[in-house]
Amino acid sequence: MPALYKRELELVLAHPLNGSFTRTSTISVVKISGLRVTFRVEKTLNAEPNTAEVEVYNLNERSRGEFQERPIAVRLYAGHNGTPKQIFSGDIFYATSKRDAPHWITSFQAGDGQRAIRQARTNKSYRAGLKAREALREILNSMGFNTPSNTLLFRELDTEFANGLVLEGPSRTELTKLLNKVGLTWSIQDGQIQILRRTGALVERAVELNQSTGMIGSPEFNTPQREGAPATVTVQSLLYPELAPGRLVILTSLTANGQFRIDRVVHNGDTHGSEWTTEVEMTPL
Repeated sequence: MPALYKRELELVLAHPLNGSFTRTSTISVVKISGLRVTFRVEKTLNAEPNTAEVEVYNLNERSRGEFQERPIAVRLYAGHNGTPKQIFSGDIFYATSKRDAPHWITSFQAGDGQRAIRQARTNKSYRAGLKAREALREILNSMGFNTPSNTLLFRELDTEFANGLVLEGPSRTELTKLLNKVGLTWSIQDGQIQILRRTGALVERAVELNQSTGMIGSPEFNTPQREGAPATVTVQSLLYPELAPGRLVILTSLTANGQFRIDRVVHNGDTHGSEWTTEVEMTPL
């Protein structure tokens, strides 16, 4: 990770393509940088949408009006030293602007995959011998997602349904039911479906988390949620976009060391204030 000095932020609004839950136009409606922006982004491995709460100061009247258009999608990039990286992508579901002299403050809330989760439906019957992999592809297609490449590694998806399968109802519900049958879980991360084993992590290069990469203070151990479960660890750092749910982390500190999977991330920032941090909750592997 590069040295952490100058803060960088960019906010981009775009309209979804006609009929698409997840794909947006390459033409930006509004691109915001240089203004004061505060944000709180929370991301988890749950099937509910990741969320962003954002305030933008002193947008012009035209730009304030764009936030009232529906549907409209937002991408938030943040970081340091001229290299902001995406920390959120989603659908705006609430926005308002108010005058707080001498400022105009535009506030909005967004959910990652919000429209796909709330609106997409599946209605299809399959013959006996259907593989879970085929059903997965059908459900994801109804939500506007491609099948993640890492699912090729999951033999669980070769499970066959001897009596066939009926998919009928909200796609998110059918997706959860299907993956539960084979021991997998799903979430939406920055506009993409992510599928993992219940105790697995992404097969990507591990992220290093230590004092030299921006860790603040010492890791804190949390009370296990149930008897016999491992204690999770909470760590805070300077804003670190690469920390994302499902990523493998190599943690080095005086109180905790080893490999962990990120379960929850909270990014907090204020381009004109003191806040510019990332907090993660992680499970040891």
